[in-house]
Amino acid sequence: MGRPRKAEGGNEPEVIETGGIESAGERLVSEGKTLVKTQTPFVTAIKVQVPRDLANVRNGVLSEASLAGDRFYYMWTLKSGKSKGKRIMGGSIGLALAMQRNWGNCWTQVDYTENDEYGFFNVTFIDFEKGSNLQRIYKFRKDSGGPGMYEPERAQDMSFQKHESKSMRNVILDYMPQYLVDEAIETAMEAEINKITKEGLPGAIQRAIDFYAKHNITLEQLEKKIDKTRDKWTAMDVADLRGLAQAIKSGEINVQDEFGTSAPEPEKKEEGAVKVDDVLNVQVNAGTTQLQPSLFEEGKKQQNEEQRKTMIATIKTYRKKIGDGIVDSMLKELKVEKEEDLDLANLNVLYASCVAESKKKK
Repeated sequence: MGRPRKAEGGNEPEVIETGGIESAGERLVSEGKTLVKTQTPFVTAIKVQVPRDLANVRNGVLSEASLAGDRFYYMWTLKSGKSKGKRIMGGSIGLALAMQRNWGNCWTQVDYTENDEYGFFNVTFIDFEKGSNLQRIYKFRKDSGGPGMYEPERAQDMSFQKHESKSMRNVILDYMPQYLVDEAIETAMEAEINKITKEGLPGAIQRAIDFYAKHNITLEQLEKKIDKTRDKWTAMDVADLRGLAQAIKSGEINVQDEFGTSAPEPEKKEEGAVKVDDVLNVQVNAGTTQLQPSLFEEGKKQQNEEQRKTMIATIKTYRKKIGDGIVDSMLKELKVEKEEDLDLANLNVLYASCVAESKKKK
C-alpha cells in the first residue's frame, strides 16, 4: 500500500510501497483522494476531497446574494463622455469572497510592494482543482487617502485597505463565470428592493437621506441625482442610492466627483482613544504581503493567527467525531506531528479531509 509524501515544487506526491495494515490516510490515497501539502502558489490540478459541483456553487452564491442585498453590489452613473448617463454596476468584495467560498478548492494570494509614490498589489487567484490561476497587478497612488472625515493617518490606513479589497475583488470576479457574477448582482439588487418594500418606503427614504447628510449631501442634490422629487421616489430609486452609497464606501467614486460637495471636516479624536475602525480589517484569504514592518503587516499576522487558532480548534472537534488515529494518520502524511505545526493553507487541506472522513461515517 502506498503512502504519499508532501509535494516538492508542486509535483505529484511520490508513492512508497510499505505493506502492513491500511491506515485512514492510505485508504484516502487508494480512493484517489491524496493529501498534498502546498508550498507554491502555482500548482497543477489535484484530486480533491469534495469535487466542485457548478449547480451547488450557483445555489450557494445566489442564496448568499438574496440575503446580502446591497452589500453585494455597487453602482453609479457616468457623468461625462459618450456614455454619459449610463448606469455602472459591479460586484463588491463581499460578493467576491462569497463566490470564492462557494467555488471551493481555491486560494487568493496577495503580495505587496511599493516605491516612494505608488503601491502595487500583485494578486493571484489559484484554482487547485483545475490547476489554473489568474494574476493581476493593481497599482495605486500611496497618498490617495484624500480629504475626508478622518484624520490623515487614519485616512491613509483606510485607503490602503480599500485598495487591497478592490485588487482582490477584481481578480476573483474576473476568474469567476461572468454569467454567475451578473446573476448574483441581479439577485442582490432584487433582494434589496424587496427589503425596502418590507421595511416601508418612507422609512427607507429617510435613512438614505440621513446617510448622505453625513457626507454633506443635501436632499436637493439627491433629488437632482434621481431626477425626481422625494415624494416620487420608488423602491428602485432607494436601491440605486444604496448601491451608490456602497460605491462611496468602497472608494469606487468619491463624494466630490459625484456631487461636487466638500467632504466633512476631519473628526477630532481624544488623546489615547482607540476606535474600532482604527484596527486593520484584513479580508479573509488575503494571503501574505511583503510590507515593511507596519500596522498593516502586524494586522495580517494577527488575522492569520486568529484564523489558525479557529481552524485548529475545529479540527480538534473532528478528532472526537472521527477519532484521533485517523487525524494523526492525515498529519503524518503532511509530515507533521500535530495540527499546530501546520500553516493556514495546509490546515484548510486537513480540515477538508476531516470533513470528508466525517461524512463517510454518517
